Amino acid sequence: MGDPELKARERHNASADEEIIDKGACGQKHLATGRACIRPTRHDGSCDFRSPSEVQAVAAGEAPPLDT
Repeated sequence: MGDPELKARERHNASADEEIIDKGACGQKHLATGRACIRPTRHDGSCDFRSPSEVQAVAAGEAPPLDT
C-alpha cells in the first residue's frame, strides 16, 4: 500500500511504527507516550494518537486504520 519510497524513508525513522504502516496507517509515534497514529497514510490534518492496544489491533489486522 502507498508510495514505496515514502515507506522506505519511514522505516528508518524511530518515530514511525512499521507494523501499522504496513496495514496502511500513518504510523507516526508520539515517543513520550508510546502512542501512535492509526489514521490512514498521508491523512489530512493532525495525527490521532491512540493507545498501544488500539495500535496493536491495527497491526494485527483486527481493525482498519481509523478514517476520520
